[in-house]
Amino acid sequence: MRRRVGGATLITGSADWTNQGAIAQVLIPAGQNGDTIITRGAPTGADRMVHALAQSLPTVQATPMPARERDGERAQRISNRMLLATAEITKAIIFVRNGHVDEEHLIRLLRKQGIPTEVYRHEDLPPEEEHRGSHVAA
Repeated sequence: MRRRVGGATLITGSADWTNQGAIAQVLIPAGQNGDTIITRGAPTGADRMVHALAQSLPTVQATPMPARERDGERAQRISNRMLLATAEITKAIIFVRNGHVDEEHLIRLLRKQGIPTEVYRHEDLPPEEEHRGSHVAA
């Protein structure tokens, strides 16, 4: 059985999140408060950035909570439930790119448990929408 983590801040997000500066803006203050930082442990995107940035903060320990790959498409949802069952999260900060369902699932679980949750969103426009928005009719 995994050791329960005492009062901690969950900082996680989409595997395709690219804005490391946004993560640093919330991670560094958490580290200065001496918080334990938990990530879900994805090898890319927000989790990778959280883990890398946390290593530079002496008071922060990034505790990855990896998904179980044998569960296929359900892996992240199972990991979300395991995370909430094994960690005493006192606050959550989630970075969502393009409305990923796994992050939306985690946000619902966190809020259902009454855990204060901040959500940062980035929505990419499809190429045709970007062109349509910048096009001026003659």
